[in-house]
Amino acid sequence: KNEHLWKQMNRLARMVHELDPDHPTLTAVAGLSPDKAAGLKAHCPDLDLIGINTYGALPGLRNHLKNIGWTRPWMLTEYGPRGFWEIAKAPWGTPLEPTSSEKADFLRMAYQATIRPEGGCLGSYAFVWGHKQEASATWFGLLMDNGDTTESVDALQELWTGQKPSNRAPRLKQLTSAAALKVVKPGSGFTARVSASDPDGNSLVYNWMVTLESAGRDDRGHERPTPAIPGCVEDNGRAEVEVKAPAAPGRYRLHVRVGDGEKHTATANFPFNVEP
Repeated sequence: KNEHLWKQMNRLARMVHELDPDHPTLTAVAGLSPDKAAGLKAHCPDLDLIGINTYGALPGLRNHLKNIGWTRPWMLTEYGPRGFWEIAKAPWGTPLEPTSSEKADFLRMAYQATIRPEGGCLGSYAFVWGHKQEASATWFGLLMDNGDTTESVDALQELWTGQKPSNRAPRLKQLTSAAALKVVKPGSGFTARVSASDPDGNSLVYNWMVTLESAGRDDRGHERPTPAIPGCVEDNGRAEVEVKAPAAPGRYRLHVRVGDGEKHTATANFPFNVEP
């Protein structure tokens, strides 16, 4: 609601036009709220278009823009799966990460509802083409840390080109365990099972690991990676494994990665809490 911010934004946009009249001006906002839209409409006539960063609200964005009276061009400068701030949580507040297949399904649905229709939207940027530790090691990254692609990459390729990849990522159906979202005793055991399939008939390779929920942040404010805790998973490499909870109390996640041997991986995880 600070009109001085928007007026200064417009001065900068006007300066850009004077120095470089052949390029449009854009600024990105984290969601286009009614207050932001009002400030832009009232004070930024020299801003050519707006970039919108949004996640879980993407499927309803066109209706939202209509409801707030936004008629100027826009683009998606950042979008992806539902964020950890807008998702269901464990009883102790830890967010529940969707599987890689659930994320791909959401991207398909959201793209077709908001980005594909003609009018208004000038383009989009999927977040993030690479690997990023944020809430978990797999929440937003379209690629794994070893370069493998996820099912979301397959979905984007088909949406962008109209053609499915020649070899696709595994489809992860379900991750189940009696310990999911539960409190367990230090050193106690439990079983976990994942159900997955490969659309190309490739043999699947399973890799399980237990990590801390969070390893804190470094001196630049970036989340530190959460390495696997040794000795927690027996008979790794199977679809069903026996897991031994860490001895130290705390919040943890059990992760599974399902690879097809062709540089594609499916992922799932669930949080659990260790208390004496």
